[in-house]
Amino acid sequence: MDSHDLAEQTAGLASRLNNLAILTSGAESEKFMELRDQLARFAMMAIENELDDEKADYQTASNVLAQAIAEAGLALPLEADVSTVHGQTEHAIAAVSKVFA
Repeated sequence: MDSHDLAEQTAGLASRLNNLAILTSGAESEKFMELRDQLARFAMMAIENELDDEKADYQTASNVLAQAIAEAGLALPLEADVSTVHGQTEHAIAAVSKVFA
């Protein structure tokens, strides 16, 4: 793990959510766009700040992001329940926010 992982992971998850926003409609699509925008802001913050990848909050956020990325990847063909992606992403956003607290 290095100090760039968080920026790459948040941007990667935001990209997957953008794809899901395009593939879905209505409130579901809007929710994906809202989550995508939050992640994009965190990605920029991670790029702009020197983060300590040794800290527990950073490592937790990285692990939770990895799980959310995997969940979003499973949902991309819309074969999985996309509502689980919402919950996993919200959990990831909460974990990432602790890195910047």
